[in-house]
Amino acid sequence: MGDVRCKIEAIVLLENQIGSLLQKREYAIKSGQVVEVNGRVLTNGEYIRYLTKEMIQYEEEKLEVIEDVLINGPVDELYRIYEDIAKEPKDEFKMERLLTIFDLIERKEAKKERRRSYE
Repeated sequence: MGDVRCKIEAIVLLENQIGSLLQKREYAIKSGQVVEVNGRVLTNGEYIRYLTKEMIQYEEEKLEVIEDVLINGPVDELYRIYEDIAKEPKDEFKMERLLTIFDLIERKEAKKERRRSYE
C-alpha cells in the first residue's frame, strides 16, 4: 500500500508543479518579461518555450506514474487508501490526494468495463 500511496503523492506533486509552471507561463505571456534562468537571459518567447517544455516533461512523468498505478495497483487498494486519507486530519493537499485517488479509481473501473465489453 505504501508504494501506491507514494505514487499518489508523486502525482499530486507533479500536478502542482505543472500548475505553477502554467501560472508562470500565463504571466509571461501577459507581461512580455525577459527573465534569467540558470544564469542565462531568455527573451519572452524563449522563456515561454522553456516553461512549456518543463510542463510537458512533468506531464509525461505524471502519465507514467498514473499508468503504473493503473496497471499494477489493485482497485481495492485504491479504495483502502482513499478511506485512510479521508480519515486523516485535514492538510493543505488532502483534497487533491482524494480527488487524484477518485480519478484513478474511475479510470481503473472504466478500463475494466472496456475489457468486459470486448469479451
